[in-house]
Amino acid sequence: MRLAILAFFIAAISAAPAHAGQKITIMSKTTAIRADKQFFAPAIAVANYGDQFDVLEEKGGWYKVAVGKKTGWAHSSATVKGAVVVSAAGFKKAAASSEDVALAGKGFNAQVEGKYKKDHPEMNFAAVDRMEKITVDDASISRFAAEGALQTREAR
Repeated sequence: MRLAILAFFIAAISAAPAHAGQKITIMSKTTAIRADKQFFAPAIAVANYGDQFDVLEEKGGWYKVAVGKKTGWAHSSATVKGAVVVSAAGFKKAAASSEDVALAGKGFNAQVEGKYKKDHPEMNFAAVDRMEKITVDDASISRFAAEGALQTREAR
């Protein structure tokens, strides 16, 4: 009996997910936490730059996270692995490497863009500024998916 209990606990410990305790930090201005691992899945919440989440599961470039009492999926393209302290002074290393933070932040913050504009006055950023203002709501994404007969992975 003791051997069976010991075997059960060893199996339970070894079955623990490798991502247990892992954190991610949102490194884009905003990103949708989606109901499924797809860009056209409905958003259950919006995460902002610097928000941190515990990873519940990792699959195909997506991280399953808890948002209140719900769970949803954040795409890895909008995140950096680890906990990062974001402040007006910049980044402070927590669990992410400085290289990860530098790569995630390059070109996507006001300081970097301001310096680049100053160093390159010949460049016209008007098109970039217009593109940054474009938003697409979930209803439009759903209509696009329906009109294009897009299917979820589960429906294929």
